[in-house]
Amino acid sequence: MSDDNQAKRQRKSLLSQRFDERKASSTGQKRGRPKAKVYRKNVSFFLQPAVVDKLDQAYHQLNVKLKGKPKIDKATFREAVLRKGLASLAEIQAELRR
Repeated sequence: MSDDNQAKRQRKSLLSQRFDERKASSTGQKRGRPKAKVYRKNVSFFLQPAVVDKLDQAYHQLNVKLKGKPKIDKATFREAVLRKGLASLAEIQAELRR
């Protein structure tokens, strides 16, 4: 039994050393590598073609309204639409229950 307990303590010690060790700094840089620009990860999911068409139409209409100002890219526009949708999630759920 004492051998089992000693082995458990040794494994626990090794695991705690492994997980306490910091391998990357808070800037996303790994040890031993030069600094690099950190990019946002792309996430893709399937949308119905009709929904994609509506989003594209709304995107192009917005860019027409913002003639002189810098254009907004499609990814930023879609993120904004999703954020607004998530903000009003309770209303959407109530509407879908009807």
